Amino acid sequence: MPSRFYSDLGDDDARAIVACLRAAAPVHNPIQAKSRYDSPLPASWGPPVGQVAAPPKQDKTAYGAYLAGPVARCMDCHTDRHDGIASPLGAGGKAFYGPWGVSVAANITSDKKDGIGEWTDEEIERAVRTGVAREGHKLSPPMPFAAYRRSSRTTWRH
Repeated sequence: MPSRFYSDLGDDDARAIVACLRAAAPVHNPIQAKSRYDSPLPASWGPPVGQVAAPPKQDKTAYGAYLAGPVARCMDCHTDRHDGIASPLGAGGKAFYGPWGVSVAANITSDKKDGIGEWTDEEIERAVRTGVAREGHKLSPPMPFAAYRRSSRTTWRH
């Protein structure tokens, strides 16, 4: 559970998630094993004190960081970690193993050579929503293209 990201989720967004979950039809699905976490959690993963407000949509940089952080969790996959130490935020390099083989998270920083610094807004939107890269090749799983496909167009224009 990526609680390190969700602790920064704005209160209004957290309430919207709760409303959505409560509106979902109930499903009986008994879980056989109890959940357990064997590693100690850092104190910073605890809940924040007080209220958390999302940044204003008019502040494109802060709101974009909010969307890429606790909302869409882009930085969770696009930031590699070794022994609990994170590489530069969004620098990519994290490997994912699955039935498709091995895919490595891309560098989504503004670096013009290795990142997406030269990409247009439309190219970034197409990659995230459809899984088609700037050069036209298909991007690999586990990027949740289907989940982002229906994101609001206004989200991309803020």
